[in-house]
Amino acid sequence: MKTEWDMKLWYESDTDPDIKKDAEHDRVVVEEFNTQFKKKQDYSDKDYRDFLSEYEKICGILDCAKPLRYFSLRESLESGNEKVLREVTHFSEHYARLSSSLSWTVKIIAGIPDELVTRDEYKKYAYLISSQKKVASHVLGDEAEHAIQMLAIPGKDLFVQTREKFSNKRTVTWKDEVIPLATAGQKISVISDYAERGEFSSLITEEMKKDAELAEAELNSVILTKKIT
Repeated sequence: MKTEWDMKLWYESDTDPDIKKDAEHDRVVVEEFNTQFKKKQDYSDKDYRDFLSEYEKICGILDCAKPLRYFSLRESLESGNEKVLREVTHFSEHYARLSSSLSWTVKIIAGIPDELVTRDEYKKYAYLISSQKKVASHVLGDEAEHAIQMLAIPGKDLFVQTREKFSNKRTVTWKDEVIPLATAGQKISVISDYAERGEFSSLITEEMKKDAELAEAELNSVILTKKIT
């Protein structure tokens, strides 16, 4: 069975003006949230509830990150499409910046008084508040947290994307069929013969071993990033 994805449910094309509009909309919404709440002092009960309500909406926007999700899906479908990979990199950075601008919210949520947390209005946020109270003592200043989150782009994301480029350009040959390495793994589960499945899996493994030097560089980058932060 062949599955076809209808990407027009997301956008009409790569040049759909709604892509930039959605990315800009998300940026504006996050900035307005930061402006409204970041420098606010002496939160009241209502202030906390307003904050949590708006924060929930912001999390929904960033979890969706529609332009990034669209190009990430396109990347899965189109091996080796350099334009799509560039867009993934661009929107990864865009949404990483938005996320990093919200590092201050941890201390606000952790600062909600315990007597308020027990009220019915806060019950839906109980896990969020509890988890943020646990990590608040480990959160650094805004600038440091922003730097750490942005370092994740060169420290991890770009290496992941580079490895995907390698995978998209390489292939394995199986029964006269040339299969992109990026999609070869999906074929293993549909091979019914156990011995053939093992043979095909070995072909994939041998091809992936060619990434050894790149993987070593990736690990070194992660270790260096950890030392810096």
